[in-house]
Amino acid sequence: GEIRQVISNLIGNAIDAMHPNGGRLLLRTRGTTDPLSGEKKVAITIADTGNGMSPEVVHNLFEPFFTTKGHSGTGLRLWISQEIVKRHRGSIRVRSSQNPRHCGSVFIIYLPASDPL
Repeated sequence: GEIRQVISNLIGNAIDAMHPNGGRLLLRTRGTTDPLSGEKKVAITIADTGNGMSPEVVHNLFEPFFTTKGHSGTGLRLWISQEIVKRHRGSIRVRSSQNPRHCGSVFIIYLPASDPL
């Protein structure tokens, strides 16, 4: 249930990032291996073709109460999402580009795999 909440938060943010012009949303899961530890992982990718974020915004994304949504945002969803993923021994990575030729953001959640991949 908690991981579902994290995925829902990231999808909601991706939809918001593509408003009002629309765009493409990608949701992908795959098995992978941590190159440092050799531990089996599951990677869940949520990517959008929104406007992207500046490096400064990306740097502050997971800080409590940081928001780019003005009065309509609390700045807690990504912070809570990161805490949930950490509690499940995982991590979240983010990339974003504001280049007009390929703008958008990619969030990847890495979680330990419970079964052999």
